[in-house]
Amino acid sequence: YPPKIMGSYRFFNQKLVKEVATSLANRKPQPNLFRRLKKYQSSMRYLLLLLLLLILLCAACVPSETEQLLMQSWKYDMEATLTEMEERGATASELNYMRSIMIGLQEASITFMEKDKVRFEMPDLEVEGTWKLQKKETELMLLLEETPQVSIIDHLSTDTLILAPQSGDTSNPLRVLTLKMEKL
Repeated sequence: YPPKIMGSYRFFNQKLVKEVATSLANRKPQPNLFRRLKKYQSSMRYLLLLLLLLILLCAACVPSETEQLLMQSWKYDMEATLTEMEERGATASELNYMRSIMIGLQEASITFMEKDKVRFEMPDLEVEGTWKLQKKETELMLLLEETPQVSIIDHLSTDTLILAPQSGDTSNPLRVLTLKMEKL
């Protein structure tokens, strides 16, 4: 570079530095961000509360993992039920009693739907009702024809549901249900 241009460049650079330093020195200090926001504090609290409520509502609308696994159509499985009862030490009379119950339920299915609706179907009968998970999703309450039936969810997977009776409940035996068809 020729010295003349280099000198004018230095002069311009020094002038720019002086202007920036002067403007920074004369600048009014900006009020703290929190002080500026203080006048909006009460409305911001309401907005934050509204946002929190909206998030909670959205989270409540999403079915849990247990509900998602349950919301399918299930059929009663006599062989799996009798095998499970034998493994749990059922007597011969209990197995015969269950066999007589399961013969009637071989063609039956139960479908858990969204919004806590349930449908129990047999070739000559269809009953609709409601279902609800209780006690941290370890119990299933079915309400069919105004008769509540509470069972313990002993096992739940993508293709098997084992419902066990509550302790002391002899009217509600152990049942094994297997997946009947695709997820609803």
